Amino acid sequence: MAWVGKKAASFRLKTATRTDRRVRFMNEIIQGIQVIKMYAWEHSFSRMVDSIRRREVAGIRGTLFIRAGLLSFNLVSRLSIFLSLVGYCYFGNVFTAKKVFIVTSYFNLLYSSMLHFWPLALTSVAEGLISIRRIEEFLLLPERKLLDPKPTANGNHEGESELKLLDGVKMTNGVAAHDKPLKLMSVVARSKRFVNKKGFARRGVFMKNGTACWNKEAEGEHVKGKVTGIRDVTLTVEKSKLCAIVGPVGSGKSTLLQVILGELELDEGRLEISASAVSYAPQEPWLFEGSVKNNIVFVEDFNEKRYKEVVKVCALERDFQLLPLGDETIVGERGISLSGGQRARISLARAIYRKADVYLLDDPLSAVDTHDKVCVLVTHQLQYLQDVEHVVLMNGGAIEAQGPYRELQAANAYPLLATLAQQQAARLARESEQQRDQLEQYVDGEGAAQAGEGEDKPLIASTVPRFTVDRIHEPSPQPPAMPPAHRMAHSHQSLYQPSPFSSCSMVFDGFDDGDGKLQNGGGGGKAGVPQESTKESQITGTVGFAVYRSYFRAVESAVLVTTVGLLFLLAQGTMSGIDYFISQWVNQEEFLSQNSTNSSVPVRSKLEGTVFAELTREQYLVTYAGAMAVMLCLSLNRSFSFFYLCLRASIRLHDQLFRGITRATMFFFNTNPSGRILNRFSRDIGCIDIFLPSAMMDCILFFVEFTAIISLVAVVNYWLLLPTAVMGVLFYGLRHVYTNTARSIKRVEAQTRSPIFSHANASFQGLTTIRAFGAEKILAYEFDKHQDLNTSAWYLFLAATRAFALWLELVCVLYIATVTFSFLLMENTMSGNVGLAITQVFNLIFMCQWGMRQTAELENQMTSVERVVEYAEVEPEPPLETMDEKKKPAADWPNEGAIKFEYFSLRYSPGGDLVLKDLQLAIEPKEKIGIVGRTGAGKSSIIQALFRLAVNEGIIKIDGLDIGGLGLHDLRKKLSIIPQDPVLFSGTVRENLDPFGQHTDEDMWRALEQVELREAVRRMDGGLDGKMSDGGSNFSMGQRQLVCLARAILRNNKILILDEATANVDPETDKLVQRTIREQFGDCTVLTIAHRLHTVMDSDRVLVMDAGRAVEFGHPHQLLKQRKGFLRKLVNQTGEETATELAAVAETNYRQRSSARDS
Repeated sequence: MAWVGKKAASFRLKTATRTDRRVRFMNEIIQGIQVIKMYAWEHSFSRMVDSIRRREVAGIRGTLFIRAGLLSFNLVSRLSIFLSLVGYCYFGNVFTAKKVFIVTSYFNLLYSSMLHFWPLALTSVAEGLISIRRIEEFLLLPERKLLDPKPTANGNHEGESELKLLDGVKMTNGVAAHDKPLKLMSVVARSKRFVNKKGFARRGVFMKNGTACWNKEAEGEHVKGKVTGIRDVTLTVEKSKLCAIVGPVGSGKSTLLQVILGELELDEGRLEISASAVSYAPQEPWLFEGSVKNNIVFVEDFNEKRYKEVVKVCALERDFQLLPLGDETIVGERGISLSGGQRARISLARAIYRKADVYLLDDPLSAVDTHDKVCVLVTHQLQYLQDVEHVVLMNGGAIEAQGPYRELQAANAYPLLATLAQQQAARLARESEQQRDQLEQYVDGEGAAQAGEGEDKPLIASTVPRFTVDRIHEPSPQPPAMPPAHRMAHSHQSLYQPSPFSSCSMVFDGFDDGDGKLQNGGGGGKAGVPQESTKESQITGTVGFAVYRSYFRAVESAVLVTTVGLLFLLAQGTMSGIDYFISQWVNQEEFLSQNSTNSSVPVRSKLEGTVFAELTREQYLVTYAGAMAVMLCLSLNRSFSFFYLCLRASIRLHDQLFRGITRATMFFFNTNPSGRILNRFSRDIGCIDIFLPSAMMDCILFFVEFTAIISLVAVVNYWLLLPTAVMGVLFYGLRHVYTNTARSIKRVEAQTRSPIFSHANASFQGLTTIRAFGAEKILAYEFDKHQDLNTSAWYLFLAATRAFALWLELVCVLYIATVTFSFLLMENTMSGNVGLAITQVFNLIFMCQWGMRQTAELENQMTSVERVVEYAEVEPEPPLETMDEKKKPAADWPNEGAIKFEYFSLRYSPGGDLVLKDLQLAIEPKEKIGIVGRTGAGKSSIIQALFRLAVNEGIIKIDGLDIGGLGLHDLRKKLSIIPQDPVLFSGTVRENLDPFGQHTDEDMWRALEQVELREAVRRMDGGLDGKMSDGGSNFSMGQRQLVCLARAILRNNKILILDEATANVDPETDKLVQRTIREQFGDCTVLTIAHRLHTVMDSDRVLVMDAGRAVEFGHPHQLLKQRKGFLRKLVNQTGEETATELAAVAETNYRQRSSARDS
C-alpha cells in the first residue's frame, strides 16, 4: 500500500505540473486569440496543445489505472471469505449459517474500512502532500525584502546593522514596498556603503554604480553582447527636475525603472530614494474591470477638484464625451470599451492623480513639468527632450551620457538629438501661457487619439502646454479622515463596485488600435461595442440526459461503451450468484448435518429437486473456485476498461472544448472574461479528468449492487419488497431534495470560481503597478472576498452532503431492522436464506450512504461536462476552408493586391449597430494607403472587415474575388498584419516565427537580419530554438514588434496591414521598420492604420474615416487643399509647425509621383 501511495503521488505531481503548463499556455492563447486567428494559426496551436495534453494525459492515465488497481482490492474481502470457507471445509468442518455469515459479515465490515477507505486515504494523503509541497516551494521563493536603514539626524547611515522594518516605503537590495509615508530610504547591495552626508533633501533618486540582472545565471554576460539588465549605473535625479531616459530598443530603460520600483534587486551599488509615495505609469497600460473613474482614482480618496484637473490635463474630456456613460463607462476585459489611446491616457491620469513625490513614467505619451517633485520619464519620442532638465542616454544596459539637453546636443552625444535643434527653437518661441490654459482645444478630434498611440506630436508638451504636477497637488478640501478599516472598505468598494453594470472580476488588457479594439473596432464610440462583459449564464434544473449522452458520445466507440456495460452486469451477476450459491451450500450442509444426527426422523430437504441437492462437497468447492476465478477476471477487466473509457471521453471533451473556443467568434471573446473561459480548461477539465471517473464508477457499482441485493432479498422473502419500496421512495425523496440543493450550490461554486481566475490573472498582469501604488492589501482584500465567496459555496456544499449522509443512514438502519424482524414472523425459513438476506442488507449501511452521495456527486461533476459542452458548442466562425472547390482561390492569389469595397457595412454582432456604413472605395494594386480618423471613426474596423472577424454585410473583393465566399484560412493566410501590440507566445523563436515549419532556417535568419534581430537571437541559448518566456517577456516591447515584422516578411503576402507598428519603438527602430517596409513590401498593397499623421503623409492616398463612413479618399496633398476638409482639420490640430511639416511632406511626395507618372 505504501508503494501504491508513493506511486500515486508521483503520477499526481507529474500531472499537476503538466496541467499547470497546459493552463498557462491556454491563457496565452486566450489572450492572443485575435492574433492567432488573423495569422490562421489555429491548427498549429492545436498541435502544440495536443502535445502538452498528451504528456498530461500520460500522468492522468497512471493515476486512473492505480485507482482501477485499488478497486481490485475490493475483491480481497471476497477472496478472504473464499479462503476461509475453503480452509474450514478442508479440515472437515460442517458449514452452518451462524459460522458462515458471521465470517461473511466480518469481512464485509473490513471491506468498507480497510479495503475502500484505506486505499482512498493513502492516495488522498499522497496527493495532499504533493499539493502542500508545491505550495511550500512557492512560499519559499525569494520575496521582496522590507528592511530599511534608520537614518541619522544628519542624514548619515551609521551602519548596516541598524537596518530595521519600517511602516513606510521600504527598500533594500534594490527592492521596494510602499505603504505609509517615510522621508528617506536607502539601499545597499553586497555590503557596499555609500554615505550621504549632505544634500539628500535635494535628491529624489540617487543611484551609484548600480548593477542588476534579470537572469542571475546570465550575470556577467554583457561582454558577450547580452543585455539582461543594467550595469554600473550612476544617476542622480533632483527634486523639481524632470529626468528623461532615452535610448534604443533593449537598452535597459524600463529595467532601470524596475530597479527604482524595487521589482529588480541591485546586485551591486547603492540606491537612495526620498519619497513618501511613488507613482508609476507603465508602458503597457494596465486597467481593471470597473468604471473609468475608478481606474483613475484607484486606491486614492476621491477629490472632485483634483479629479477634474487631472482629466483635463490628460486630455480625457473629449473621450468622456464619446464614451456612452462618460467616466462611468465600464472598462471591460481586454479594454473592450476603450481605444488604445484612451487606455494609455487613463493609465497616465492614474499616475498623476496619485499624490506622490516620485513619478516614474514608462513611455506614457508626454513630458511632465514638476515642482518639488521627482519625475523620471522613459520615452522614445525625442521631441519632448527640449522640455527636460536632465537627459540620460542609455545603451547596452549602461549610461552613455547624461546631462542637460542642450549640453548633450552640443556635444553630439546622441546623433538623433541634433535633428531636433531647429524644431526646439521654433516651438519654445510659440509656447504661451494662454496655450497652457486651453488644452481642451487640442484634444478635440484626432489629437487625443493620435497621442494615445504615441505619435510624434506630444499630448502634454511642446505645442501643447506642459502641466505642473505641483499645481494639481494644491491643497483642496478633503473628506473627513476615515479610520484604517473604513478606508480599506472604501477603497475596496471603489474597486469592486464601480457601477451597477460592473463585474467584480479584474481583467487583462488586450489589443488596441486607437479607435477601438482590434476585437471590436471603434471601441471608443457609442455603437457596436459591448460596454460590459456578459454575465455568466447559470443553467438551472437537473443535468439533462443530453449531457450524459454527450459524455459517452465523446468516447467515440459504441462497442467500448457496450462492452464496459456488459462487464459491469456480468461481474455483479457473478458476485450475487456466488452469494446465493453460498447460502444454498449452507442450507444443504445443514440438511445433511441434521440427517446424520437425527437419522431416526429423516428430514425432507427443501432443496430437493434442485441442482444444489445433487452436488457433493467437492463439487461445491470446485464450482465455488471456478466462479471466483470468473468473477476476478470480469472485475479486473471491468475496472480497467471503464477508466480507459473515461480517459478517452476526457481527451475528446478537451479537444472539443479547444476546437470550440478557437473557432468561436471574436464577439464571444469580447463578451466573456478570460477567467471564465480559462475556468473551463482548468477546473472543469480537471474534474472530468480526475474526479468524474471515480464518481461515475461508484454510481454504476452502487446501482448494479443495489439492484442485486434487492433481488436476492426478494428471492428469500418476496414480502420484503414492501419495505424495500418504502425505502426506495424515501431514498428518492432525500436524493431529490439534496440534488436540487447541491446542484445549484455546485453551479454557484463554479460561477464564483471564475472571478478568482480573472482577478488573479489581472493582478499578475498589473503586479508592478499594484506594488508601485501600494495596492497590495486592497487587491489582496478584494481577492479574499472572491475566495471567501467561493469557499462559502463549497462549505455549504459539504454541509449539505453530510446532512444527506445522516438521513440516508437513518433510513438504512430502519430498513435493516424491518428485514431482521420480518424473519421472526416467518415459519419454515432456511437459516442460509436468513443469513443471506441479513448480510446483504447490512451492506446497505455503507453502500447506500456512499452510493447515494456519489450519485449526487456524479450529477455535480457532470455540471463540469455541461459547462464544457456549452463552450464546445458556441457559435463558430464561418468554415476555415472554402467548401466550394470552384470558389477556392489559386495558390498564387492574390497576385496583384487590388481591394474593392462595394456597399460594405460591418457590425460586431448579429443585430448590433453598424460600425462601418456603406463603404464604396477601390484600392489599386501596390498602393500605399493611409487610414486616419478620430477616435471611434472605424479605422481598425476595416481590419475586422478584411480578416472577417466580425459580421460583414456587402462585398469586399481582392483581385476580383469576393472574400465572403472563401474559407477563413484561405483568406487570412494571404494577408499579413503587424499589430500595434506585438503578441508573442511561450515556446521557441522558431515557433513564434513559423509555427507550421514552412520556412527554412536560412529564410528565418534572413528575416531576422532584415529587422536587425539576428545577433540578439543568435546569442540566445539555442538560437532559433531559444526559449521565449510567456508573452515574449524576455524581449523588450520594441524587439517584440520587430519579431512581428519578421513574421510578415516570412509570409511574403501581397497585402500588408500595419496597425501603427512603430508606436512603441525608438526613432532609430522606427526608421528601420519604415525602411524595411519600403524595401520588402515595395510591390505590395500596404494599408496603414495611422495614429501618427506623419506615417501616412507620404502615402499614395489617404482614407479619412468618420463615424464609420469614408468621408475623404485621395492623395494627402490634394485633400489638404480643401479648406473644410477632414484631413486638413486633423492636420491643423497638430499645431502650426507640425501642420506645415506634414503639408510639405505630402506636397513633396505628390510632386515626385507626378514626375514619375509623367516620365
